[in-house]
Amino acid sequence: MKNIKIAVACHKPSVLPDNPLLMPVQVGSATAAKRMDGMRHDDEGENISAKNPQYCELTAQYWAWKNVEADYYGLCHYRRFLCFRDVDAPKNLRGQIESAAITPFSLKRFGLEDEAEMRSMIEANDIVCGPLQDVRKLYTPRGNQPTALRHWTAHDRALIRNKDLECMLDILDTVSPDIGAAAREYLNEKQFLGFNCFVMRKELFQQMCAIEFEVLEKLEARVDLTYYCQQL
Repeated sequence: MKNIKIAVACHKPSVLPDNPLLMPVQVGSATAAKRMDGMRHDDEGENISAKNPQYCELTAQYWAWKNVEADYYGLCHYRRFLCFRDVDAPKNLRGQIESAAITPFSLKRFGLEDEAEMRSMIEANDIVCGPLQDVRKLYTPRGNQPTALRHWTAHDRALIRNKDLECMLDILDTVSPDIGAAAREYLNEKQFLGFNCFVMRKELFQQMCAIEFEVLEKLEARVDLTYYCQQL
């Protein structure tokens, strides 16, 4: 039986599934006004907890990378979970099922407490993630856009700053030219994979984190966060 640890980033009390595969982690614990009981904290061991305002749920991912031993690692956050079963329910344009609240009914309906069902899918795959989204159908402040890159640049000064996106890609080109080229190819396609929810084999998770956090550390040194807010 594989050791599966899916970190669930939490920042305030909420209903959490009772599932041994899910590992609630309070993010931003280093500066939180109150530590929440019944979960792990991202300031334990090697961590970047104090950077949670800039890194968001990635402080839980970093903490798991540095402090947790597992065969499969995953990440969900706040009230966003992966559904491991085929549910007959309406989906939005992003392929997501929206639920007004996490209740005993929704936990059962979406299989969020079914360890065996989740294991069968996870252990049969290298990576489990959400659905690809067609960006051509998604709103931006400048209308619908044909590629993922155009979708993001249409949010300039709303969600991101275009110069910072280009800076990140330049850093990625330096850190890993192959991945940099793949990232640019991906951004010029019509499909987008977002929301940072996944489960993957240990080797892939470690490779991803090594690249991701090296790039973000270098980016952090080059980006002026003076006028950034929670959304920007």
